[in-house]
Amino acid sequence: MTDANVDQLAAAGMTVQRLLVNNMREVTLEDAKAIYAQVL
Repeated sequence: MTDANVDQLAAAGMTVQRLLVNNMREVTLEDAKAIYAQVL
């Protein structure tokens, strides 16, 4: 998995607002990248 892949996954994940708007904590693009980097 490359950094470019993580960037693409995070960007795509940020478009799913129905999952993000109800989260108690605001998730930024950098947060999403960190999450993907940890699990991959």
